[in-house]
Amino acid sequence: MTATPPPESPVRPQAEPKGSGRRLFWWSAGLSALTLGILVLAFALLEQPPAHPVTPVARPSMTALDDARTLLSTGETEAAIAVLLSVPPVHRSYSRAQRMIGWEIYTKELGLPRQGLPFARRALLAEPGSSNCWQDIGRVLQRAILE
Repeated sequence: MTATPPPESPVRPQAEPKGSGRRLFWWSAGLSALTLGILVLAFALLEQPPAHPVTPVARPSMTALDDARTLLSTGETEAAIAVLLSVPPVHRSYSRAQRMIGWEIYTKELGLPRQGLPFARRALLAEPGSSNCWQDIGRVLQRAILE
């Protein structure tokens, strides 16, 4: 006697809908291209030099940020930038001073976000764990792109 083969199971595996793999591929490729384009544009904008070099003043003080705020309130923008540039990179207020130059002065006061990008970038490099640095560079980048 010969053995009869077992009957085939009546349940068939579910077939994948046509084209879904292709759609997923094109969506991910498009999203990747968009992300890459934004990053390239952002880094191209980050490399812009400041509009005009300002020589720093000789005295880095603990109250440099307060001095700069006072000068800004009286309309002395150049002097405020000079005071903030006097803060050395090893000082604990360096990141905040760079953020003030990039966001508060160049972007908000003067309306020149592209000139503020290098300062926001320096602040982020000095203190990469600071959420304030990330927020400020994001705001400066957004305004630079929309400019």
